[in-house]
Amino acid sequence: MRRLWIILLLIAAAIGGTYAYSHRDSAQKSKKPLDGPLPVAAIAVSAHDVPIYLDGIGTVQASANVAFKPQVDGQLIAVNFTEGQDVEAGTVLAQIDPRFYQAALDQALAKQAQDEANLANARIDLARYAKLAANAYTSAQQADTQRASVAQLVAQVAGDQAQIDTARVNLGYTNIVSPVAGRVGIRLVDRGNIVHAGDTTGICVIATLRPINVIFTLPQQNLQLAARATCATNCATLARWVSAC
Repeated sequence: MRRLWIILLLIAAAIGGTYAYSHRDSAQKSKKPLDGPLPVAAIAVSAHDVPIYLDGIGTVQASANVAFKPQVDGQLIAVNFTEGQDVEAGTVLAQIDPRFYQAALDQALAKQAQDEANLANARIDLARYAKLAANAYTSAQQADTQRASVAQLVAQVAGDQAQIDTARVNLGYTNIVSPVAGRVGIRLVDRGNIVHAGDTTGICVIATLRPINVIFTLPQQNLQLAARATCATNCATLARWVSAC
């Protein structure tokens, strides 16, 4: 009986080995070599909305906050905005009494005209003295002195031009212009008040709302969810591209 069981086990092992060898040989024969390189699909990178929604606490902030402060001293004679008004860049929001600064500009212009007249006369005298000195009718020292006077008047006229530029800048500061587009906040100074360049409060604040910033944070465990959603969006785009081809 024991010998019979041994013979049966040997026969079963032989049959199993033969079946495994024939199955492996048929599997190897069924494989076909590749005719060429693997096909690769390429798509352009594009931005898409990630189809997930996560709740969180965030903060909405203006992209720019500009506080308008006077740059010259004077009486505020006009306020050309209302609280909550949307304004464009270049809008005149308020005006300071410009009469003092206009007078300073006129004075600088008059001073320049006077110095230019003196310079013209000094140049005529210099030409006369130079001619006399060349003919020995006057000393060379007098001609040199006149030449120095002309140089001084030239510098004085240049200084007058600088005073004119400064007066024009100060006169321009009497019109308080918005450098950005946005929404005007609360009016901090009323018409009729005396404002100063050193005031800390200013006249108003403009907030730029287009574009606007939204700042928020999400828990770290939501990162995998966002990554899976992004992958799903890219796969859908690839599927549409393949079907179009």
